[in-house]
Amino acid sequence: MPLDDNTPDVRNTPQPRPEVAAEKKTVIAAHDQAEKDMEEDDDLNSKPAPEDDLDEGEMARFEDDDESNLT
Repeated sequence: MPLDDNTPDVRNTPQPRPEVAAEKKTVIAAHDQAEKDMEEDDDLNSKPAPEDDLDEGEMARFEDDDESNLT
């Protein structure tokens, strides 16, 4: 179809929508709050008991935390 004066202008780039920006701010705020809640949760931040059955990755994570607290 040839272009003429009656053909509407077509944009190839999407335009920002305000509702998407607002949703993005809400998601970021929720993520920040979740991280804050996890930092304050004793179950997630407690040291393991010697009788806990931890795999190598979990043990390494606790060892890394111990080393970073020494400096």
